Amino acid sequence: MKITHYEINKMPIKVIDEAFDHELLLENYRYIRKCPFYYFDYSYFDDPNAKEPVGNGTQWIHPIQLEDAHKYPIFESYQNIIKKETSFESLERSHINCHFFGDIRNPHIDKGQINGLLFLTPEWQPEWSGEIIFYENKKAALVLEPLPGRLIIFNGKTLHKGGVPSKSSTMPRYTLTTKFLTP
Repeated sequence: MKITHYEINKMPIKVIDEAFDHELLLENYRYIRKCPFYYFDYSYFDDPNAKEPVGNGTQWIHPIQLEDAHKYPIFESYQNIIKKETSFESLERSHINCHFFGDIRNPHIDKGQINGLLFLTPEWQPEWSGEIIFYENKKAALVLEPLPGRLIIFNGKTLHKGGVPSKSSTMPRYTLTTKFLTP
């Protein structure tokens, strides 16, 4: 397991690579490919003090009911790593995102929690894009490739945007996203 630390706007971002066995990623990928996804409308904010959203977006998601999380081959290992690397009070919610070429994503924040983001697609080529971007003063400050099994832990108040795959991508970009409440 390789851990790299970053900081944006005085908030830590932890990147964990090589924590998951490739066979576990493949097993999980085969499982989630059979899961139902829903086209979800949401409002987004780009400032933690904003009272009104700055826009709306859509994305494909598969909600994970916490009582069913054990059915996902990678979930227990994922949660154990996050427990070890952070101090969180409780798991708030979890879902799997599915992004395709042509999707539109916007910079946004998630209010008051620790986010865990795990790239689930077992193969990814640099020319397929799909990077996650973190912003400082509304300018791109950190760009991270969606490497298979890469886990990113960050404060949801950090302005960020998940990228979408390029036209040359041969598969969607899947991510396991979990929101943890902090004490």
